[in-house]
Amino acid sequence: MSVGFTAEEKNSVTKFLSLSLSGGTLKQYKGPWNKWLAYISGVKGPGEGDCFLDLLTDCDKVIRVILFIKHLYELGLRKGQVYRQMSAIKTTFELNQRSSVVFDDPLVARAKKSTVGTNEEIEMANRHKLKNPTIAMAGDMVMKCRDLAWVEYAWDAEGMMKKGAWLVIGLSFNFGSRVGQLTLAPKTKFGDPASSDHCLKCADMKFYVKEAGVPGGVVPLTGGEEVREFLVTGSVLGKITRKKGVNNLDKNVARVQFTELSFLTSKTSRQAVITNIVDVKKVGRTSDEESILLNDLCYWMVYAKPKLGDELLTRYWPKKSGKKPDNRKVVSANIVNLVIKILARWYGLPEAMFSSRSLRSGMASQTKAVGMSDEQRNRIGGWALNSKVPKTHYIHNVATGGVFAKEQPGEWTVNEVRHLVTRRSML
Repeated sequence: MSVGFTAEEKNSVTKFLSLSLSGGTLKQYKGPWNKWLAYISGVKGPGEGDCFLDLLTDCDKVIRVILFIKHLYELGLRKGQVYRQMSAIKTTFELNQRSSVVFDDPLVARAKKSTVGTNEEIEMANRHKLKNPTIAMAGDMVMKCRDLAWVEYAWDAEGMMKKGAWLVIGLSFNFGSRVGQLTLAPKTKFGDPASSDHCLKCADMKFYVKEAGVPGGVVPLTGGEEVREFLVTGSVLGKITRKKGVNNLDKNVARVQFTELSFLTSKTSRQAVITNIVDVKKVGRTSDEESILLNDLCYWMVYAKPKLGDELLTRYWPKKSGKKPDNRKVVSANIVNLVIKILARWYGLPEAMFSSRSLRSGMASQTKAVGMSDEQRNRIGGWALNSKVPKTHYIHNVATGGVFAKEQPGEWTVNEVRHLVTRRSML
């Protein structure tokens, strides 16, 4: 039996891969996906047809998969992309109750490793990283970002866009969270709605309000309409009625002791098993910076008016015609990166060296010098407790300082960032 690819088969696989890398609707996926499954495994659906792979010898099965990996490589895919494609296909086998043992064969594993790229490609990639490295941001830079993006703007459409970007930057730096956990992903090239599965929603937040006469002295209020009602009226779950209006807003905000944010993350093992994990973060009042961030979250709830089912960084503002529904937008990662570039420009630093990754790297770097344990840092940043990724990819060796919730002021400032930029520029 032939183990090569026909022209039609190549076209089918190529089309499927093109869609899987760039996005597409279910309808667009369905045709090439089913053709690919029929070709590699004979799986068309539960109880339908014979498994093509079962008709091959064990050796032919391995050769067939290796040839497909070779095809991916010839398409221009490299190690990370190939691993993701093979993991997705293996998972599909398992979902269709087909044996996936062939994907664990040592020869298949060796074939996947061989897609790392040529020496020239690796060298070019390394040169690119050295030319445009990501530099860790410092705490004073993050607070300056608040001056540029929050303080300087009013609560109008443009202002809320910049203010929302600051909240993303502040939260991402404080917790080392990925920007994608706070912003809405852009639409696909086919115009499909963006995915917000990992985007923090108001329903995932609890604001703990100081209230006398209740157990523990605080009352938890859910983000969105519930906490906004309290902030505007001072009424806790309708039990207390005080003078309405934003005149008392500052006092009501001061009564908020802390907020808990429940991030939904995904952990993917080498066996391509995805587990959703709820990672609870806390923003309190242990430092001036942390208290400012908590206050800003409260003001956002009042003026941006996100609803219970909305993403946290949803903003509404009225259209000119009162008969039309209000405009609704969610802060995107593009806006966050734009504000970060503006910040770098303000400091006279190279914009190419700063991006949203600088926030996660900044958090990891600043925790190093204050003596925070690897396990504690990984817990805050959402890495596996024994993960070496922060040391390998995020922590800068020259970093000294801490995160917002700290007992002692950190020393990792913009001056150290400038020093690091100079060192990298000389490479």
